[in-house]
Amino acid sequence: MGEHADADGVLRTYVDPGATLTRAPTARKAIDRFMRAQSKDLKTDRIDLREVDSAEGAATLRVRYQQFHHDLPIVGATVQAVADVKQAAVIQVDHTAEIDVVDAPDPGTAQPLDAVRKSALAPFQGDFESAGVIRDEVVYLRDTTRPSLPDTDYPTASIALLKKGRKPDGALHLVHDLLVETTGPFEHFRVVMDAVSGKLLWLALAGKYVTAGLRVFMPDPVTESDDATVHGGSSTATLDASCRDVQAEVAPAVGGRFRLDGDWIRCTDWDTPAFPQPEETSPDFSYQPYPADRAFLSAKAYYWLDSFARYLRSLGNTTLNTNMVKAEVDAQAYDGADQSEWHGTLTPPRIRFGEGGAPDAGDLGVIAHEYAHGVFDWLGAQHGGSGSYEHSVCDALPAIYRDRFNPNGHRSTETFPFDNNASRGM
Repeated sequence: MGEHADADGVLRTYVDPGATLTRAPTARKAIDRFMRAQSKDLKTDRIDLREVDSAEGAATLRVRYQQFHHDLPIVGATVQAVADVKQAAVIQVDHTAEIDVVDAPDPGTAQPLDAVRKSALAPFQGDFESAGVIRDEVVYLRDTTRPSLPDTDYPTASIALLKKGRKPDGALHLVHDLLVETTGPFEHFRVVMDAVSGKLLWLALAGKYVTAGLRVFMPDPVTESDDATVHGGSSTATLDASCRDVQAEVAPAVGGRFRLDGDWIRCTDWDTPAFPQPEETSPDFSYQPYPADRAFLSAKAYYWLDSFARYLRSLGNTTLNTNMVKAEVDAQAYDGADQSEWHGTLTPPRIRFGEGGAPDAGDLGVIAHEYAHGVFDWLGAQHGGSGSYEHSVCDALPAIYRDRFNPNGHRSTETFPFDNNASRGM
């Protein structure tokens, strides 16, 4: 619970998980009142902020506001507010809008698309049969980061191509945000051109990943049901009741086969017992829960590791985001023992999950615990090598993260409710 303001005194984060401070007759009114009452602390009274999206579920109402300047959106500049529906109170606000837009170019200085089209398509000459612009959006964009590069060339894009552009300069640019379609081979690329100078800032492989369907515990059978009789050996029907259909991004098919491989996680098989990792002809990794199908463990480990990694990156820790690398995971490992392990001394780092008792890859707490060891490595935060300190944080962090997916509040103080259930038949 608390607030975080940046160095300029702008309120950037507000968290009240107990929903105690901003109650109103309805969740909608709670958000409206908060945005009005806190406008000076948020500094939103100085900018053009417009509501662009809202979604209400059984537990929360989420409202997203987009910042505009000269009637053009600023990419990534948003305020997102979340209210507890039952308590009718704001529980979280995240603010990434641009308060100082003094360096924003005037829209009148932008060159038309036809003037920058040739430069935008130049990177694709030679490697592709054709390239053309199929979408153009003129927007503002703060030039601070670049898309991550793959370890090796993709079938449709080389590292050399994806590196083209200029280093980030931190300025607020007026840009043509383009979608370019190529043939020979077919691909979609996002190409960002400075609309004033006509220079290429960067490009990225828009078609790099495809959306895959997975079926996973949400977050685990014991937390979801609060049923002390549920365990790793329960019937398929019992365990399946705690499964949900979800989506995640995976790499495009290679040789006509999709795999659990993405920006931050790759499922592999290197440890005993041998179990070939899932490969599908369509991006669908929906399986019956273990023990009916061992591939379920790979899908669950991939989804939650990828989700956890992306959540951690969204916190904006520069050291973590700079040092974080892709990790490999074997969800059917450790010779079947009831044990799991992070290997940060390998390149790339590896995680192996044992299948003993309730399989460790079936419990979000164990999954996130092992990945949190990697966070310590990337932050250089061993604090003198205290194993007890590191393990305590690796226990607490997953419990906090898991509670985001625990609307009923069951067992919110436990780290491994499914893996540690006394009824698991060990």
